[in-house]
Amino acid sequence: MNVILVGASTRAAAYSALRARLRPICADLFADHDLADRCQVSRVAMRDYPEGLIEAVRASPPGAWAYVGAIENHPAVVDTIAAERPLWGNGGAVLRRVRDPFAVAECLARAGLPHPQLRRVGPGAPRAESWLVKPLAGAGGRGIGEYGVLSTQQPDLPGRVGDGAADETPRPTHFLQQRISGVSCAAVFVANGRDCVLVGATRQLVGEPTFHAKPFHYCGSVGPMAISRAAEQCCEAIGATLASEFGLMGLFGVDAILRGDEVWPVEVNPRYTASMEIVEHALQSPLFGWHRDACTSGALPAAEWVRGLREQAVGVLAKAVLFAPCDLVAPDLAEYLSPTLADSGAWPLPLIADIPPSDTPIAAGQPILTVFAAQPSPQAAERALIEAANRLYRRLGL
Repeated sequence: MNVILVGASTRAAAYSALRARLRPICADLFADHDLADRCQVSRVAMRDYPEGLIEAVRASPPGAWAYVGAIENHPAVVDTIAAERPLWGNGGAVLRRVRDPFAVAECLARAGLPHPQLRRVGPGAPRAESWLVKPLAGAGGRGIGEYGVLSTQQPDLPGRVGDGAADETPRPTHFLQQRISGVSCAAVFVANGRDCVLVGATRQLVGEPTFHAKPFHYCGSVGPMAISRAAEQCCEAIGATLASEFGLMGLFGVDAILRGDEVWPVEVNPRYTASMEIVEHALQSPLFGWHRDACTSGALPAAEWVRGLREQAVGVLAKAVLFAPCDLVAPDLAEYLSPTLADSGAWPLPLIADIPPSDTPIAAGQPILTVFAAQPSPQAAERALIEAANRLYRRLGL
C-alpha cells in the first residue's frame, strides 16, 4: 500500500512506514541519500516550500498521505491536499485549534493539569528572564529566545537560522511563555480522535554546543526515558485531555518539561515527530503502522501491552542532529549507507542518517546529518554521541 509523505524531512517517518510494510513515496526539502536509496523521493526547493508539496503530491501515485514537521503550521496546505486524497493525520480545522498555545493552555487548565503561563506580546507584557518569546508557528525550537532577544528567522522554514538583536520588538507572530525549569523531554502518543495511548518518552537534547546547535534548537533524543509512575500518569492525563478536546488522530507528540513527578507541556506536535524514531526502536514496533490503524479504523494498541513493551526495553538509544558551524559542501558519504550499530535491536540503527547527497551546499547553522548511539545507560549513550559527532566533524574537515 502506498503512502505519500511530505514535510521538511521525511526519512525517519519513511523508514517507519517501511517497517510497517507500506510503500512510502516522499517529497521533502532534502531528498537525502539514504532516503533515496530506499524510497521514491522528490526534492522541493526551499523557495517553493510548502506550497510546492501540493504539486509533488498531485504527481504521486494513488494512495493516502501523511505529513511530518513543520506542515502543521500550514493548515491551508493540509486542507488542499486532503481534499484530493485521504489524509492519515489531523486536518486543517484540528491544526488551527491545537496549534493555538492559548487554546491548549485553557484546555489543560480546565482539566487541572500543569501548564506554563502565557502572555500576549504587547504593552504591559512582563520583561524578565522567566519568560520566553516563542513563534506561534514554530518547529524544532527555531525562533525561540529569551524575552528581549528574538530570532529573526522565519520559523517555518527549517534550516534558515538568524539571530535577533537584543531588545528587538517582538512581532505579533510571537507570544510569551513562562520558562519552566526542569528536564526537557518529549512524550509520544497515538490517538483515534477520542481515546489516546501513551507510547513512550525521551529526553530531548536542546541547544547543545557540541553539535553546533543554536540555543533552544532541538538537536537530539535519548530514550526510552525512565520516569516515575506518577509522571507517567500525568503524561497519560495530558494525552487523553488533548486527544478528546481537539480530536487528535494518529501519532502526536508533546514537548514538555519534567519537574519531579510533574509534566509541564510546552508544545503540541500533531504529527510524526523526531523523537518517535528512538521510541520505535526501543519498543521494536512499527509506530507508523499504529498511525495508519488509528487514522483508518480507530484501532489503538492496548495501553497495558504498550506499557509492557516499555518495561521490556533494554539499553538506551540516542540520536543527535549535527549542524554546520560554517558554510560547507557535503562530501561523498556513501560508505555510511550500510553500516549499523551493534546491540541496537532487531532493527539495527544506522551509524548515521539523513545523509546529504555529495556536493550539496550546506549553509552555516543548517542541519548536516544525524548520528546514532546504542549504550547501556543514558550517560554512556550521550558520550557515544559526542564521540560519533567528533568523528563526523573530522570526516567533514571541520
